[in-house]
Amino acid sequence: MHGGASAGPPKGKQNALKWGFWAKHLTPDQVTLMQDIDTSSPADILWANILISYSAIIRAQRIMYVADEKDHSALKSSESTGAAGSSTSWLVQTAWDRQANFMQAQARAQAELRALIKEFNAIADESDARRLKLEVMKKEVEFKQLEIDRMKNPAGSEQEDDGFMDALKSEVSKTWMDERDG
Repeated sequence: MHGGASAGPPKGKQNALKWGFWAKHLTPDQVTLMQDIDTSSPADILWANILISYSAIIRAQRIMYVADEKDHSALKSSESTGAAGSSTSWLVQTAWDRQANFMQAQARAQAELRALIKEFNAIADESDARRLKLEVMKKEVEFKQLEIDRMKNPAGSEQEDDGFMDALKSEVSKTWMDERDG
């Protein structure tokens, strides 16, 4: 139909995916994910990233748990046997190494979570119920940060208990109760 009315390219959001560059480079699973993402609002995408980030923080806390200053791990890294005998190499990580690595990783993850929350709050509708959930998460992250700070500055130091931790626990509990009721 040269010069006349054209039916145009195939209909639907899959034009570029099925018929263009993407068809050569993406798996069907990736195409499905891209279609799902394409129908998500920016607030929905940020919310998903907030949940992923927050769950990673909680998971890391479980994995990197250090019981006390004597808690260390040893992992056999290599073993060899030869004419002169045998040898084994171990990778040993002390409690303070594990704790220091954990605290650095947590600080970075919490900074990223705070940035995601700030960005979500900037674009999400005021009536979005996820804002309340974010407030609860924020309080929990602040609580964990205070626990980490207390580990850095153990009991017996000059820091005085001003009741902030108890107030924070109460606020988190109250927020959770409000969310369940409302």
